[in-house]
Amino acid sequence: MVKKAAEHKKEETTEYMKSAAELVHHYIPPAPGFIQQSINNGKMGMQMLEPNRRVRLTFGDFLKPGDSLGIDIELPSNRLLAMAVASYLDTAADAVAMNVTMSVMQDGTIYAARSVLDAKAKGLSVTVENSGHRRVAP
Repeated sequence: MVKKAAEHKKEETTEYMKSAAELVHHYIPPAPGFIQQSINNGKMGMQMLEPNRRVRLTFGDFLKPGDSLGIDIELPSNRLLAMAVASYLDTAADAVAMNVTMSVMQDGTIYAARSVLDAKAKGLSVTVENSGHRRVAP
């Protein structure tokens, strides 16, 4: 019976994290229509993180009421540095957050170097490191 309860808990946690990951995929990569909708509704904010160097654009009520998508941009190059999602599954008590740190390959390609998905309601956090990229020979 204990084994069966543990299996049920594992299945429940797996389903929860699948739902959280699916939710985050609605934010990253961001759909231009949702960005424009947030701007049109007056829900876009801008915060200077480093003067003349780094800015964070925040799009409130991006997909759901009370959620947000943050995008950090390097001003001199207009390069994407990071993205942050703050949302929830069914209710605000099911908070889900995702932070993605971007990096650049030698050829200038930008990629997600580190992604952290936090499901605070379940006390779970998943980190994915993305490294070791090499050019494929033609």
